[in-house]
Amino acid sequence: MKSFLSLIIACLLISFVWSTAIESAPAQPSVSFQEETKQWEYKVIRPRTENGFIRENQLESELNKWGKEGWEYADSISDVRAERTYVKVVLKRMKQ
Repeated sequence: MKSFLSLIIACLLISFVWSTAIESAPAQPSVSFQEETKQWEYKVIRPRTENGFIRENQLESELNKWGKEGWEYADSISDVRAERTYVKVVLKRMKQ
């Protein structure tokens, strides 16, 4: 009985401390003003191909080069024409 009472008191104490901590924490907006007003700029690159295939090491090198300038991968577009596929990579960065 004594240990049950101790358990109840401990649970009440934890509950009180938890609710006090939550109430005193400052409210955080879900999306900051800066996030809402971001302006992006985009760049479309066409990786070099060899017989219709993209060489991975060349693509990695090119993406790393653009990454050093603040660009990040956003999407890729495949364009199939006359049995050839052209790939375009879309990069984005915050407008400067």
